[in-house]
Amino acid sequence: MKRILTIMAFMCIGFGVHAQGSKDWTLMHSINGVEIYSKEVVCNPVGNDIQAEMIILKAVNKTGNTKTISWQYEISYDGKCLTCNNEEYLITFQLDGYKSITGECHLEEGKPTLSIHKRYVNNIPNHQEFTGFSLSKLTVN
Repeated sequence: MKRILTIMAFMCIGFGVHAQGSKDWTLMHSINGVEIYSKEVVCNPVGNDIQAEMIILKAVNKTGNTKTISWQYEISYDGKCLTCNNEEYLITFQLDGYKSITGECHLEEGKPTLSIHKRYVNNIPNHQEFTGFSLSKLTVN
């Protein structure tokens, strides 16, 4: 009986952790055969006990042709856009036909940045309140 309760406890914990990041993908843009989605998840981006709410992006090429995708992140904290007109937040990447690319919690060199920090979740002060983001200057060629 104790073993069954232990197994059930682990199953409940597992489902709870999975549900934390299980929000569905939301379609943000569809342009020239490419769809761009967003999803909110809880991550451990620096590999320790610090957890953060992140917005992960996914680009899906629905065509058979390689596409060049570009956008400027406009990320606002406390109602002010902190990344507008900053070339550091302009990204460009290529996506082969019928392929997709999905952001990750950990940034990897050589991959486009497809994640946005929203806030810390485990008692770490958030000095600024995330108030939104958009993708400006979006082009798909």
